[in-house]
Amino acid sequence: MQLWAELRTRNIAPDLRTLNMLMRCLSKTATDPDHAEHIMSEVCALGDLTPNATTHILLAEIRVRFEQLLGL
Repeated sequence: MQLWAELRTRNIAPDLRTLNMLMRCLSKTATDPDHAEHIMSEVCALGDLTPNATTHILLAEIRVRFEQLLGL
């Protein structure tokens, strides 16, 4: 994800707002849930964060959209 790469390049320390903003962006696309989970893990590790309820809801939305795309 280009936005996350840009934030890392600029050494911007992520917080929960950053994490959820990235997850919200991914939930609006047909992102592979595995890719979204990878980004979530990176952001959490870098910012020493724990995903909150909003993060998990957005990740569920990502899964649903991806499954709809695949026709599951």
